[in-house]
Amino acid sequence: MRIVKRAGIFFVLLMIFIGWQPAAAQNINSHWFPETRHSVKGEFFSFYFSVKDPQMYFGYPITDECRDATTGRLTQYFQRARFDLIISDKGPVVNLANLGAFLYEDINAAYNIQQTGPTCRLFPKTGKTVCYSFLQFYDAYQGEQFFGDPISGLEYRDGHVVQYFTKVSMEWQQNLPEGHKVVLSQLGRLAFDKYVGDARILWGNDPNVVTDAIPVQAPVTRIIARAFVHDALLAVGKQETIYLIVQDQDMRPVKGAQASVLAVYPDGTKFAYRPLDVTGSDGILRITIPVSRIAPRQVVALEIKVEFQGLTTNAITWFRIWY
Repeated sequence: MRIVKRAGIFFVLLMIFIGWQPAAAQNINSHWFPETRHSVKGEFFSFYFSVKDPQMYFGYPITDECRDATTGRLTQYFQRARFDLIISDKGPVVNLANLGAFLYEDINAAYNIQQTGPTCRLFPKTGKTVCYSFLQFYDAYQGEQFFGDPISGLEYRDGHVVQYFTKVSMEWQQNLPEGHKVVLSQLGRLAFDKYVGDARILWGNDPNVVTDAIPVQAPVTRIIARAFVHDALLAVGKQETIYLIVQDQDMRPVKGAQASVLAVYPDGTKFAYRPLDVTGSDGILRITIPVSRIAPRQVVALEIKVEFQGLTTNAITWFRIWY
């Protein structure tokens, strides 16, 4: 009887083990992104998740992997990068395409600011310097490996201070809070959109190879909102500033989205602020609200409702009264 019981337990454990195996095998080297409806798998999966913040470095995938008809290599486009699979003597290696060098055009847009001194570093290979917050960002995020060398100085383009590197472009976003003002441009999308009108330039004459690509001007079918406050700790009687970022299903900025704010105080009191201004071309809205006087160390929750062309979504953030 004891032997039968042990055999039964062993059989159950074996079936559980067998039942778990396929699920693990399916998920270990593949990840599907509902935000853009594309997957990253294999070597690209390993490279994407080898960094701490892949969305900051690369963004979301905007295509599935495709084979380049000219080189025969697998390639995949992301919002901020393009991955190319190179077969080396040591096996397959993922290479970041030089999208910065590929897309950069010298239009004499130099930014009139000093670009020498102790807050700058000269890169002898290209003769360009990187300064200020751009240099801090470069050092903080392994710029030599992921960004490459600078190929321009600071420039003023499309309302932003930018600088091009071999693989990326950095932007100074004045509307974002301190410590988050430097972001990477969406060069992956720019490169993809530049050629998607004639897919043969990228992938040859095979009409099936890019069937899962995102259209250049896909209609907005879903909006995604993120909110954060300027002051996580706020003095009594001060005003709070909320930053709202609204993007569509392809992570493009949504212009013209309207927001309303509901502040929920610790005692359950709620203050609703009328529909506020709309997001700009960058998808960002800066909202300033008054804050009632409450006791220190209390938390105020903020519920932001966002509306755009009949679509709605919500974002949540909070701050604490400190003194």
